Order: sequence, then structure tokens, then C-alpha cells
Amino acid sequence: MAFQPGGNHHPSSLPSMRIKVDSKELELGMFVAELDRPWLESHFLFQGFIVSNQAELDDVRKSCAFVYVDLEKSRLSDPKTRQRLLAKAGANGKSPKIAGQKPYPKSFEDEIEGAEEIHSSAQEYVEKIFTDIRLGKALDTDEAKAVVADMMSSIIRNPDALALLSSLKAFDESEITHSMNVCTLALAFGRFLGMGIDPLQELGLGALLHDIGETRVPEETLKKRYGLTPDETHEMQRHTEHGADILKGMKGIPSSAVEIALTHHEKVNGKGYPNGLKGEDIGHFSRVVSIIDVYDRLTHVANKQRYITSTDALKNMYEYRNVFFDGELIERYIQCLGIYPVGTVVELGSGEVGVVISVEPDHHLLPKLMLVRDADKQPVYPPRIINLRHYRGLAESAKVAIRRVLQPNAYGIDLKKYMLREFMF
Repeated sequence: MAFQPGGNHHPSSLPSMRIKVDSKELELGMFVAELDRPWLESHFLFQGFIVSNQAELDDVRKSCAFVYVDLEKSRLSDPKTRQRLLAKAGANGKSPKIAGQKPYPKSFEDEIEGAEEIHSSAQEYVEKIFTDIRLGKALDTDEAKAVVADMMSSIIRNPDALALLSSLKAFDESEITHSMNVCTLALAFGRFLGMGIDPLQELGLGALLHDIGETRVPEETLKKRYGLTPDETHEMQRHTEHGADILKGMKGIPSSAVEIALTHHEKVNGKGYPNGLKGEDIGHFSRVVSIIDVYDRLTHVANKQRYITSTDALKNMYEYRNVFFDGELIERYIQCLGIYPVGTVVELGSGEVGVVISVEPDHHLLPKLMLVRDADKQPVYPPRIINLRHYRGLAESAKVAIRRVLQPNAYGIDLKKYMLREFMF
């Protein structure tokens, strides 16, 4: 049988990625990179080929129990197929994997300075993206991927450093800050889920650009955001379609990023927009980003009266599992962040106040804190760092037990000021 070899394909800065696929799930357009046996033990003429017709598809299904598909060399007409493959990659892809549950390669203290440099550079770039798109300029996709790759590297080493930097602007809901936060949290969540390098980078890129369509929404509507008229609400909702249109025309942007921009406001009960998609009709990445998008909106608001703590946000969102959000993913996201997400301000049994700066994977109830107020709520200079895990089982454990979660500006605490001073940014 004459199979077509791979030939030339669209360029991509992402490395080659091979995903194990049951032969029954093989589809037209997939590039078969490996078989379930050595090539020489098969009757196929080419070592790597695109499945281009039904006869070829039937032959592979008959001959093999499973194959490995090269995602970047595949020619897939349906973006949802690509999404399904990327979702599978976290479980069995031949892309380098990230152990989400193991101890981090670097400590928070060792990673924070480098993370700040990455965060600062990324923020400058995101500001440039939004400005350039408003001016009708093209997006430099290679630079965008490089920015995401830097953020991803920091997240892999220790996700708490970038996560803390994302929490510093608790009362800032600008599109720049929001895009940065969603990208950071999406990368951290993908790491937790054990995604491979390739799908993690695609998720991060889509998360960074998910609201790019807001560049076509009138400035006055964006600034207002709440209490919109029906016409303004319609205009605001159109940012999903605008975003997809913008990204479709850009060379090197994966279809997953286009789909995230279009569908991150869909809800699993079919009550979202723009197309009222339900359940798994919504792409895996879009279901991830929709959770993080809402979480960041709830915990980063300009109006302090509307602010709720990270803990309350997660509790409220959990109530809408399988309604607005994918039930399994929201549970996993809560597991990822822990009861006390990085940046949370807490009061201890002693009355002292601290900021969560790091959460060890197996000790979500016992985070590492930077104490910033003493029992009388007076500033602590210099702040003292304690690891609650080290007090477990000791007589003084009750004094350092977390009593309650506070608002980020409680007792005049300026998280950014502390970070700047203590870690010498």
C-alpha cells in the first residue's frame, strides 16, 4: 500500500511531540511516527507517514494495537482533535514530562530573584502586545513563545515564585495583569497535572493571549466592565470572536490558542458564549483557562468592596462544578493551589500575621510564611520566614496554626513593598 511520507510541514518552534494513540482512535491527517513494533517487522514502506485515506486508516488499525502520533507533523482539520491529543499527552506523550507532585528542583528563595526578572520582562512584552494589536501591528509569535518558555522554565523549577509575584497586585484588574496572571496560573496548573513540555507551552501561550480580543472592545466599555448595558454586554462578549479572528491570521499561532480565545467563556452546562458549547465539546485547554480566568477575576478586582479571598473564591467556584466548570478540573485546581494559595495573608493562633510564600506539594495545610505583623499587629522588621511543617507535633504548634484568612491589605500590609525590600528586586 502506497503511504505518503511526511514531507514538508508548517514550521513550529515547539519540539517534536509523540503521543501514544490506540489504533481505534487514529484519524485521517495524523502523522504516524512509530508503531507498536519495529518498522522492519511491519509491511509499511515508510518510517513515518500521514494517514491520508480510509484504506490506509483501516490498514493501520488492522495491523497495530497502538501507534505514536507526531502532533506537529499531523495535518488535522478539527482543532478539537488536537486538543484531545494534547490532553492525552500529559498521560502518555513521548514529550519530556514534568512531575507535578515531586519536590521542586529549586527552593522558593533561590528562584524568586530570577522569577522577578522573567515576570518583569514578560509584563513589558504583554503591554507591547496589546499596544501593537490596537495599532494594527502583527504579533511576533516567536517572541511570544520565548516569553512563555521563560515563564514555563521558572514554573518548572518552582511554581510558587511566579505565583507570588502574580498575587502582588490584588486590586488591579487591568488586561495586562490579568493576562500575566492567567498565563502563570495555567502553567502552574499544567505542571501540577503532569503535562509534557509541549502541551504546557501551548497552554501557556493560549492563556497569555486569551483576552487579546479585548483590544477591539471600546476603551470606555473595558474600563466600566461592571454594570454594563445590554449593548455594552454584547460588545464585551464579542472579545472572544475578535480574539479568535486576530490569532487566526497570525503565522505560527497554534489552533489551540485560537480555540482558547474563542471558547474560554463557554460553560459546561451550555450557558456560556459565544456558541453555547457543552461539556467536552469545549476543548480541554479552554476548560482549564475558563477556571483560571474566573479565579483571577474574583481575586484581583479594582473595587475593594467586591474583593474575596482566594479561599472563598475556590469555595464559591466549587459550588458550580459541573455547572459552569469541569467538575474534575475544578477539584484538581483546588488541589493544585491548596487551601492557602501563594500570596494569601493569614492570621496565626498567636495573633501574628503572615503571607504564604510557598506551598510544598504534600503539605498544603502547612505552608511556608513570611511573618509581617506581630501579635499586636505591629510591623515585623525584618520579616521572619517560618515553615509551619516544622512545627507539626510540637508543643507550640497551636500558636502557629492558621486561624483565619485575611484580605491582602489587612493591617496596612503592602505585599509588593515587602517583596521589593526583602528579596531586593
